[in-house]
Amino acid sequence: AAKRRSGPAGAAVTQIDSGSESSSSSSSIGRENRRNNTVGAAAATALLSSQAPLDIDEAERLTEKAVSLPTAFAARLQHEGGMVAIMAEFSVNISVLPSELNVEESIVCISGVSQAIGHASSHVELLFDRFKEEQQEAKLQAERHKMGTVRIS
Repeated sequence: AAKRRSGPAGAAVTQIDSGSESSSSSSSIGRENRRNNTVGAAAATALLSSQAPLDIDEAERLTEKAVSLPTAFAARLQHEGGMVAIMAEFSVNISVLPSELNVEESIVCISGVSQAIGHASSHVELLFDRFKEEQQEAKLQAERHKMGTVRIS
């Protein structure tokens, strides 16, 4: 039996039930169908409510993002295995090049498909934020140690 109803934004949705299932399997199929309808409705709503049209070709196009980061962080990322882990997890390529303008800065280039670059870039930013926090904490520890060794005569 086929059931027609309106889905998101008035789109017609047809659900087909064979009717030949046993009562126990049809109840589990019913739950599965409700779950699939919910997921499908959410996906359809997301597609219909998105600001920009979905461009399938854009999602598969290779691109690159370059970010300037401190050389100390870029070297740490490169030598402690973080870069390899990010490349493996997000299916991107990452290269580190010295900045031509400032030796204290390096250019981190992330290349791959745009969605993967976004995820990898966010992960690099998260690691950089942690790096800055560690640097700040080390600086505070050094100042505390220095203050503890100063004697007042």
